[in-house]
Amino acid sequence: MVKLRDKDWALVKFLDEATFKLGIDTRPPWVCRPTGKPYESKYLKPTFKSGCLSVGIWGAISLDFRSSLIILPRGACMNLVKYFGVLSKGVLPLYEKITKKYGDAIF
Repeated sequence: MVKLRDKDWALVKFLDEATFKLGIDTRPPWVCRPTGKPYESKYLKPTFKSGCLSVGIWGAISLDFRSSLIILPRGACMNLVKYFGVLSKGVLPLYEKITKKYGDAIF
């Protein structure tokens, strides 16, 4: 088993993104109905486009540092160009802080 020192852990970065939907219940609907009556209207739950707001966020942490929390533009879908923008705003400053304190860090 490899035993890591604090300096080793200081070079580890955790990056994550999440999307939150505001304004609707995002859980799957549960409908109770008797056997053999799957499509009777009284046992169906209506659906509609609610116009809810999705908010995407991104962040990174290490042992001693954290990135800025980056809020993605409203309704933006992540693509390669946007992802590189997030990395330049979030990862590069974090990388610079880590390398200044501990030397070269590997991502």
